[in-house]
Parts: sequence; structure tokens; C-alpha cells
Amino acid sequence: MSSTIKQIYLNEKQMANVRGEAGTRILAFLLDTFFSIIGAGIVFFIFIGSENILDALQDRSTMMMITLSTMSLNLVLTFIIPVITNGQTFGKKIFGLRIVSVNGSDVSNSSLFFRYFILVVLSLFSRLPLIGFIFNLILFLYYLIGIIQINNDERSMTYLDKICNTVVVDDIKHFNLKNTIIST
Repeated sequence: MSSTIKQIYLNEKQMANVRGEAGTRILAFLLDTFFSIIGAGIVFFIFIGSENILDALQDRSTMMMITLSTMSLNLVLTFIIPVITNGQTFGKKIFGLRIVSVNGSDVSNSSLFFRYFILVVLSLFSRLPLIGFIFNLILFLYYLIGIIQINNDERSMTYLDKICNTVVVDDIKHFNLKNTIIST
């Protein structure tokens, strides 16, 4: 005897095994980066206005305000919005992805905070004179290694995912299995 199933609902643990595809994760990251760059550009021009850009770039107080404002904007984009949307940045929302705990439950706020705190600290240090280059290199290597890990890891987890016990999954609550036959 066989029957037709229209939908299968996944529990939280099963959903965590539905990994976000590498290409989609990378596109979501690039879109989040695009939003961040646009926001930083807006902040930059709010502080500088119509002043001479070269003069403004040499003024330490202006650059400090721009850096703090950009960091605040990144905090909103990469931490506060995922807390409000239960694990989704704008890019992840658009591409149908979500950050969850490795056990499949909703990601905790502390995991989200730690996940992005590391990157924010690296980004902050990358703006320091003399040693900033080293931190930019670390960030570049982190993202490069992350892309390699996403493509090669069974669950598409980066080192940061493993440290924070998080995984990025397709944001689906059920599969549409129209005309799927299951034998009993």
C-alpha cells in the first residue's frame, strides 16, 4: 500500500541537518557586506559633508567618529537584527538562510554576540595605524579559509561556527513533497 504525502514537517533537530549551500551563504555574506559598505558610505558623508575629503581623512576626531559610527552600524546589521529576526541578517533573509545552534534549536543571543564580536574586534584593530595591516590580513585569511570550509565541511561550518556551536541552514520549516510516494 502506498500513500501520497503533500508535506513533511521537520522538528528542530532535523532542520539543523539541512545545511545552507555554500554558494548561497557566500551570496548572503556579500549582500550583507554590500549593505554594510553602503551604510558606512552614508555615515562617512554625514560626518564629512561637503568638506575636502583628504582633510577630513587626516583629522583624527573625524576618523574616530566615522569608525565608531561604522562599528555601531555593523553591530546593528550583524548582531541586533539577527537577534530580532532569530538568526537572520538581511542577506540571510533574502537568500532563505538562518543561523541556528548545532543541535537545531534557535541560536542564543550569546552565541550570536560572540560570533560577531570576534569579527568586530578584528575589524576595529584593522583600523589601527602600523598594525592594522596585520589584522586586515587576518580578516582576509579568515574569510578565505571560511569559503574553503563552507565548501568542504559536511555541514558547511566555518571555524567561527564551530567555536560558537552554530550552523547556517536553509530556513525551511517543511519540505513541499507534492506527488511524493512513500511505501509502508
